[in-house]
Amino acid sequence: MSQDPDDSSVRRRVTVTTVRRRSFAVVAPRQVSPSVRVPCRACGGEVDAVTPDAASEILRADAFRLERLIAAGLVHGIATASGAVWICLTSLFPEANP
Repeated sequence: MSQDPDDSSVRRRVTVTTVRRRSFAVVAPRQVSPSVRVPCRACGGEVDAVTPDAASEILRADAFRLERLIAAGLVHGIATASGAVWICLTSLFPEANP
């Protein structure tokens, strides 16, 4: 007795496998002054930091977006005693810093 493919009693098992990948591109700014080492309170130690303009270019974001990221605590802004403002590179690439 052969089974008919249209027979409703035929059961099939289907396995669906998905793979999720996360990738990001690191873009080197065109005219970046060398980074400096400054203390970052959020990170708890000295970190490499760049200017806000360089950070904006790395993130491909305008100054307003960068300010919002700093306000949300996603990017660390560091003001020095001299009045200079730096952006913590560690906070720009959290995936690279476990």
